[in-house]
Amino acid sequence: MVIYDEFEELEAQAEEDQQRMDKDPTLRRLKEQLVITEEKLNTVATACSELELCPPLTSLILSRLPRELRDQIYDLLWGDEHAEHLDMALSKIPDAVKISDQPILDLPRLSVPPFANSKFVGIEFASEAATRYFRAITAAEIDYRCVRAHLNRNHFGPMCFPIKDVINSLTISIHENSPYGLGMSRIAKTTLEDSLDSLLMLKGNRHLKVKIYLPWHIQYKKGLFEVLETIRPFLATFRNANMNVSVLGYDFFNPIDDDSEWIFSEQLDYYFHGTPEEWLEMKAKEIKEIADAKQRKACKGILRAMRVNLGFFNKESRHNEATEAT
Repeated sequence: MVIYDEFEELEAQAEEDQQRMDKDPTLRRLKEQLVITEEKLNTVATACSELELCPPLTSLILSRLPRELRDQIYDLLWGDEHAEHLDMALSKIPDAVKISDQPILDLPRLSVPPFANSKFVGIEFASEAATRYFRAITAAEIDYRCVRAHLNRNHFGPMCFPIKDVINSLTISIHENSPYGLGMSRIAKTTLEDSLDSLLMLKGNRHLKVKIYLPWHIQYKKGLFEVLETIRPFLATFRNANMNVSVLGYDFFNPIDDDSEWIFSEQLDYYFHGTPEEWLEMKAKEIKEIADAKQRKACKGILRAMRVNLGFFNKESRHNEATEAT
């Protein structure tokens, strides 16, 4: 499959780069010096992160240490626990939205750790800690119903902090609520369109990467094509604005239990290069190349379900067009 090929190419390139470095004595010497320097910097960063932070100390860190070393301090301060806690808070779906397709208009203020709280460490230190989190650490997945409200957040703890001005990455999760394969409601479609439209407020950020994930179960439902066709016109707009937006599917065409992100994230951008029928033909050719017979058979079953659901989707689309025309 395409995603496997891309992963293999990256692995081959990394191995080639390593071999070239091993043969070059100058590069080897520089690498050894870099390791020693990084160990020294990490020692300084660790010592700073273990001190009790207060404005006199944070002012000293801000004035005396370079940004690269300060970022190491922020990484250590966030660690796994604080970062995961904030990721969970950002990924949480408000109770009012859980059983509704309506968009959320406002989100509660975030509770932040002391080292990122301007009340304890000052605005500049808290701002840098927050910026580091949003640019290099966060793994939060924002529900599609909350995207606009998330981008409009303008506080981080007690501090005024417009999130949309600092983020370098955004992961959006799309859920199809109906357990019976009835597809998207009109409200859900409108909500998704509004969320995609809200991404345009980020078009000035050249470093931004947006990933839109579809859940594994939607590949068995008509809702797959409803969601993808809702996204299609927006992707063209994003490309024209030079925005890096990708669409992926969790566990698509992958019946094997595997936690590797490369393997269990199906790249769906290829869907938008042609018609749904052409995409299914491309997947059929890829499935024929799967060596494992059990996996190949399971993938063929998924493909059959998709073809049936595409037929239902096309029939419904034609009916809706005829109704609107009368």
